[in-house]
Amino acid sequence: MKEELDFTKPARYEWDFGFKTFSIKVCAWYRAGYKELGYGEKWTWNVYANIFKSNVLFGNVGAAMNLPMHGGCTFDRKIVELKTGVNEWDTREPFEYLKVGCDYAHHGDDYYEDCNPKDGIPVDIQEHVTKLVEAIKNWG
Repeated sequence: MKEELDFTKPARYEWDFGFKTFSIKVCAWYRAGYKELGYGEKWTWNVYANIFKSNVLFGNVGAAMNLPMHGGCTFDRKIVELKTGVNEWDTREPFEYLKVGCDYAHHGDDYYEDCNPKDGIPVDIQEHVTKLVEAIKNWG
């Protein structure tokens, strides 16, 4: 197999949905190598909820991990974004959030591998995100 760099195709697509105390990110990742093996283009989809410090779920990791996610929560991490360090006058506080997410790469999820993000977010994932947003808004 001849190896070449291909800068023409995006390797990742992202959609961001912001709310006052949380945000949702939907990502699709290109799975290189499958097309060359004759399987066509393959994609991996992920959904992440970024729960800000101002949200009651921020301090309750167990509850956040039990939010309604496809196949259950498969990712959790506390993220701390530090100051940019551009100059000594940067007075912003570090930004903290809890990131929980799921993937669409479970047994039986073959359908999602063939969903090209150029066609938008698959309807099933849109429905899952809508339920996730409602669960976060109504938690507590």
